[in-house]
Amino acid sequence: MLAKAREELMLTQEELAARAGITRESVLNISSGRSRGSIETWARLARALDIPLGDLISPIWSDSEADSHDGPAS
Repeated sequence: MLAKAREELMLTQEELAARAGITRESVLNISSGRSRGSIETWARLARALDIPLGDLISPIWSDSEADSHDGPAS
């Protein structure tokens, strides 16, 4: 979702980082999955992209939920 939102605004990673007030490396690490980032970083990215925070992190939240379950609830 992050890369798609960034591309829709035709922003480079550097431009997004500047808008969000974070480093380009942070954008790169989050985009590549090397880092999940802090909620503050995600909030900054959402503001920079002008999209709701929930929309931006919902794919990650869904992945985390799936990873935290060992199997079906009994």
